[in-house]
Formats: sequence, C-alpha cells, structure tokens
Amino acid sequence: MTPTTAYPEVLGRVFAFHRKRLALNQDPVAQAIGVSQSAYSRMERGETPITTLQLRKAARGLGWVEPSRLLEDAEKVAKRLSDLKVRVLDERPPNGLMLWLALDTLDEIVSESFR
Repeated sequence: MTPTTAYPEVLGRVFAFHRKRLALNQDPVAQAIGVSQSAYSRMERGETPITTLQLRKAARGLGWVEPSRLLEDAEKVAKRLSDLKVRVLDERPPNGLMLWLALDTLDEIVSESFR
C-alpha cells in the first residue's frame, strides 16, 4: 500500500511548524482565528481543514509571513512528499482503510523542507 496523507494535514503541519518557530503555543493562534484551542489543534493535525479566512486571520493577526507564503510552503512539502512516493490527497477520505503517514514523520519532512 502507498503511504498517503491529505493536503489539510500538510497545511496544518506547515502551520504548526511556523507557530513553533515563533515559540508560540496554540492559544493565541486559536484566539486570532476565533476558535477554541482544541478546534485549532484539530486544524494543525489536518482533521479539520483550515479555511482561507482562518489562514489569513492567523497569518496577518500574529505578524507571520503572508498567507500566500504558508500555501507556498505547503506546496513545497507536498512536492517533497510526492518525490518520496507519498500520495497527497485533496481531502481525507471518509474511511480509514488507507495507510496514513504518521504525523511525526510528516513533521520531519516539513522540517527538512525548510533547512
């Protein structure tokens, strides 16, 4: 079976990477977006997709890079995953029959993409 992840997971992990790089916990980001910390945590894990408005509010409200940069970074990671023969789906499928890439493995690939 081909290792698989979904784009919301890739974007969420890129989001987490930049948040951690700035030494922030999830609370201020969740507040900037207007969601609870637990809802934001689900976004970082890719369980709940991040909307473009949420992306914009968090990126600009906290003085991060431009929202387009976060999307460019997610595309860079998605390409790296593809090079590693990991399939990146547009969204999570409703069943759990696929071999999902572990989040810690995805975190490693995200970090390697920005070295």
